[in-house]
Amino acid sequence: MAEQPAHTRYVWGSNPHPAMDLLLLDGDGFGRTESNWKNIEIEENLIKLKNGGMEKQSPSRHLSKMKFIADGMCGGLARWLRLIGYDTLYFNTPRKIEIIRTAEREKRIVLTKDKKLVENYPEIVFYIEGENTEKQFEEVVKKFNLEIKEENLFKICSICNTTLENIEKEKVKNLVPEYVFNTKEEFAICRKCNKIYWEGDHCRYIREKLKKLF
Repeated sequence: MAEQPAHTRYVWGSNPHPAMDLLLLDGDGFGRTESNWKNIEIEENLIKLKNGGMEKQSPSRHLSKMKFIADGMCGGLARWLRLIGYDTLYFNTPRKIEIIRTAEREKRIVLTKDKKLVENYPEIVFYIEGENTEKQFEEVVKKFNLEIKEENLFKICSICNTTLENIEKEKVKNLVPEYVFNTKEEFAICRKCNKIYWEGDHCRYIREKLKKLF
């Protein structure tokens, strides 16, 4: 028998929706920022802040779903952003220039606790003040006004950031515990790392956590 993939229990197998409703920027889309970013430009997924606060934008001008890169100090944050449906890379590397180049190329916002990185690249790097994952997650969601919708939860692999796909129940018979196979009807798979996901107790915990935070 082929080696079985590791099991993860908190994603269920409904159709993934990589696209989310567009976030309209209408004056106070993000509220007043307390960050030290310098510029505002709307360029697809990249936000730059200017003059210390949000500028008035036309209601017809909107922002595509944002994308992020979390550095080695924000791994837990990356997983939580993936859980709510946001494309978030995780780069645990001392070569910060790799993070910056990827962010510029893919129009991502860098999330870090590295103050020097923020000073060197203030247009695309956001400094995370929180000292634990929960505080960091709450900070990013509120700062960027990220939407949390049921239909976007659990659609991205929390391990490798790949959009999940439905998989027929019979195809996972030998890949999941027998009890899970007998009690669950919907499954999803990550085609990159081969993780199998299903609705487990952890899903309820995450939903309850989100309700408490927001």
